[in-house]
Amino acid sequence: MGRARVLVLALALTACAKKPPVFLGQRMPAGCQTSPGSESERCKGWILDRLLMTVAFTPYRDRALGAYVARVGERLVLASGDHRRWQFRVLDGQDIQAYAGLDTVVYINRGAIAALRDEAELAGVIGHEIGHVLGGHGHESFEELGKDLPRTQRAGADAVRFARDDEIQADETAVLLLARAGYDARGVERMLRAYAATAPTDGDAPEDHHPRWTERIARVQVLALQHPGGRTDQVAFRAHVASLVVGADPRRQTLLGDTVVFAELGLAIDLPPGRETSVEGDSISRLIDAGTAVDVRVINADLARFFPTEQKDGIASAVVLRGSQALVITAKAADPKRIVTALRARVRSPTPIELAQIAPKRIDLDQPRLLWLPPVATE
Repeated sequence: MGRARVLVLALALTACAKKPPVFLGQRMPAGCQTSPGSESERCKGWILDRLLMTVAFTPYRDRALGAYVARVGERLVLASGDHRRWQFRVLDGQDIQAYAGLDTVVYINRGAIAALRDEAELAGVIGHEIGHVLGGHGHESFEELGKDLPRTQRAGADAVRFARDDEIQADETAVLLLARAGYDARGVERMLRAYAATAPTDGDAPEDHHPRWTERIARVQVLALQHPGGRTDQVAFRAHVASLVVGADPRRQTLLGDTVVFAELGLAIDLPPGRETSVEGDSISRLIDAGTAVDVRVINADLARFFPTEQKDGIASAVVLRGSQALVITAKAADPKRIVTALRARVRSPTPIELAQIAPKRIDLDQPRLLWLPPVATE
């Protein structure tokens, strides 16, 4: 072997040795390790994001909407002066929720988008979560999880006070970011009123980590008065969210008689008749008889290896991979391997008639929405 080839091989081996480890099916960013205490803030954020998107969250499969939300987020980041790389993820969740990760990752449920009516309001939600990241609130919250439990009454009160302060700071940061980005700063107030209408008592209990709506809205009102004007971009918003699904999305899974159709995966499975059927999230379980139960569910493909394909303790599973997702069939029985094998043989493509019965409900942007107003005082 020539000296040049030896040198190339040595460099390749060195590069391989320095490659970051693989975590849940993806290689970690350069410089990251899986050992505790060795991760930078960026690495911790990456690990948390990978965990959330693999185990807890499901991405909403609308690339155009995802790109639109990312553009709004990037516009706000540019206005903030932050030079880090940010990611904005739309989640397939019905709840009115948005989250900020440990690092520069922002998550927003499709349910939170469905309550809005213009781009300035969407920027208000995203700006609020960016405010949490810029304020270091996520980092502080995760440090709190490591403290000794149970907390004293005073420590618990302090945690609530600090959390409420964080929410106020994130609201005010959102107003400032909207103004700097050219949006109507009053979009934050409209967003808060829309969300408050769905949970009017949020903040009323002493242990709630959010302040009362009256306080939050009053603060953003005063601050927005200092930044008049700005765009709402309602037309662009309506165009990008016109096909948004509201409520449960039957394309994830739908039970039609004894057939479960997973339209997004392009799969269907015919279950044997049984006594009782339960549906929870992306999982459908059926009790066949007193000693036999089967379960079919959609999971992230990187989790498929954690399901036992060999019979163990009366449980066995079979996995059907479809890109980044997997259909897992599990049986608990005296002979689960036999049942799983028989069910795996029943997996097929959905028929046109079955697919025609699956129609998700789309958003109606012309339907009036509730906006929270302070309760009227009565004598």
